[in-house]
Amino acid sequence: ETGKRAVYAGWAAMRTDVEGDGWDLKDFHGIRLRVRPDGRGYMLNLRTVGILGGEDVDIYQARMPPSPVLGDWCELRLPFSAFVLTSRGYVQHSQAMNLETLKEVGLLVADKQTAPFELEIA
Repeated sequence: ETGKRAVYAGWAAMRTDVEGDGWDLKDFHGIRLRVRPDGRGYMLNLRTVGILGGEDVDIYQARMPPSPVLGDWCELRLPFSAFVLTSRGYVQHSQAMNLETLKEVGLLVADKQTAPFELEIA
């Protein structure tokens, strides 16, 4: 929803650059991850070459669905249509993701819980 605050108090995040000039994902439909989550609320962030004015990257976020069985490995499929464009913590008007140059991938936990967290990725 446009204008809705996308970040929450009490969160932790990490991100990493992708190799080279970025990944070209235009021939794909989404991201597939093999994970063993701990039941917390995680989000996957994708940073692409920017389409918003004045920014060099745009951040798209998608909530990672909970694992069907807590503690077990599972495969998550996140279609690109599940990602929303955000800017400074706010959801922006729907815009197509620039899939030709993915620059960074990140994860964050933002469930307002002050407790340890663990998300394994294979």
